[in-house]
Amino acid sequence: MMKKIYSLLFALITFSTLNAQNDLEVRSFISPQLNFNYDTTALVDIKIEMKNNGPSTLIAGDTIYITLRIATNDTTTFINYSKLLTVNVPNGSVTELLLEEDYHFDKSNDYSVCAGIDGTHQIPNNTRFQKSPTCVAFVVGVNEIKTKVEKLFYANNKINFRFNQKVNAQVHVYDISGKEIFSSRVNQKAGELDFAAPASGFYLLRLVEENGNTTTSKFIVSNK
Repeated sequence: MMKKIYSLLFALITFSTLNAQNDLEVRSFISPQLNFNYDTTALVDIKIEMKNNGPSTLIAGDTIYITLRIATNDTTTFINYSKLLTVNVPNGSVTELLLEEDYHFDKSNDYSVCAGIDGTHQIPNNTRFQKSPTCVAFVVGVNEIKTKVEKLFYANNKINFRFNQKVNAQVHVYDISGKEIFSSRVNQKAGELDFAAPASGFYLLRLVEENGNTTTSKFIVSNK
């Protein structure tokens, strides 16, 4: 009789394990950023923060199944992901998941990107899956902000600069005759460039961004 009871308990435990459920939540999007205005040439990581609300611990080596929805004003695309879990995620803990690296949102439009956890290989049922997924809204190429030079001067063999926004661009410097004498890459909003000016006088700095936009400004070199 006792053997039958133990066998029944073992079967119930096994059945419960095979049909385990967890509450898995996409807590937020790390990227893309909410309400951000991306350039049409930008490459954007799609990265989420997942919280395990339990009751079970997610074990490293398990596979997370995720559904992503990318919607614009006129199109909707669904992408399914299988992501290998590299760390244990106990009940109540949070981990980051990179779904796409350098994703190209190439159309000028309003975007809504939503993600939901379907479940895992070991724990296939996510009790939160039927609830609303987590979404982030942003725009691409709509009312792009034109780059402006806020500060530009020369001192101690350096060009000091500050723009109104972070840029990813090529910098060209020309002398008064129009000859290019310096070129460098910048990927920041403000900083300085090493530049040994050959003579005193006026110089032109031309900024060429990835999207083709250009900005030109002049600065003075006084070598005394």
